[in-house]
Amino acid sequence: AAVAGGVPSLRRLTDIGASQIVGVSPKDGAASDVIRPTFSWVGLPGMVRASPEYQLQYSKDPAFPSTGGNAVTEIWLNGETTSYVIPSTTTSTGLDKGFAYYWRVRVQNGVWSAGYRFAVLDRPTLSQPENGKTVTAIRPTLAWTAVSGANRYQLQVSRDVRFQADVTDTMFDQPALSWFPAADLTGNTLYYWRVRAGTSDTWGDWTDPFAFLTPRSTTVPSLQPTPVPTTVPSSPAPSTGGVSPA
Repeated sequence: AAVAGGVPSLRRLTDIGASQIVGVSPKDGAASDVIRPTFSWVGLPGMVRASPEYQLQYSKDPAFPSTGGNAVTEIWLNGETTSYVIPSTTTSTGLDKGFAYYWRVRVQNGVWSAGYRFAVLDRPTLSQPENGKTVTAIRPTLAWTAVSGANRYQLQVSRDVRFQADVTDTMFDQPALSWFPAADLTGNTLYYWRVRAGTSDTWGDWTDPFAFLTPRSTTVPSLQPTPVPTTVPSSPAPSTGGVSPA
């Protein structure tokens, strides 16, 4: 039988629309500073290449409203397409930093995928000490800038540039912007440090590591007292009792 609108797609003939699509990226709970992320998903078999088959939506509101300030952005994609990147245009500045977003996808008139949440968070800027600087204090203060939308930070300090060993790991539930070591660092040693920002349920990307060199140890070695020579008194001459010799 003829179908209005032309030849029916394989999706309609095989009821592909009843299958729920699995999203790939951004992953649920992810966070990064990318304002034009790549949305991707596992494609379904039997899609028509030249026909608009996939319906993608993203919004700041998990309810995906069609109107209002957080109205959903909707994109239609051909059946051979399983990814989409927000384009860079004069009218599109990408996603807003400091906010959480939700996305979902489905086959035309089919079952929506799960809603995936991700956040767009800047990386902090490491401000003190400067990268590569030799610090003057054996307990230097490390400081960084605030990130919009973040409510916690994680700091790592290590002598290993890969942060795989000897790592001091500190998390701040409050938006602290500096750290002071509780104990002296090792003198004349190169340290690396990095920071990342987070929300209540996810973390953003790490900053590129900065390095600083600690000063030589300020500990003064204990000095042994200089030995004082001991004078041994000479033995007195034997007494004659005051008797004159005969």
